[in-house]
Amino acid sequence: MTEITHMKQPVLAAAGGMVERDVLYSTQDLAAILGVSPRTVERWRQDGRGPKVTRLYQNAPPKYRGLHILEALEASAER
Repeated sequence: MTEITHMKQPVLAAAGGMVERDVLYSTQDLAAILGVSPRTVERWRQDGRGPKVTRLYQNAPPKYRGLHILEALEASAER
């Protein structure tokens, strides 16, 4: 698990501020984790940027696996 230190409290409070690798997060959850608006997350998805999207069935709302969120954060980190 990777600790996120600047989290909005309600989003991951149950997980102790951690992004769980095998949990599916909603667009709103991801926006709160990253500190951006849900609309920004939607725009990234439309542009093919950001974490990979998981859909549980055709036309299901997008979900984001914690593993993919962590991978996207790692890939976007400045070196």
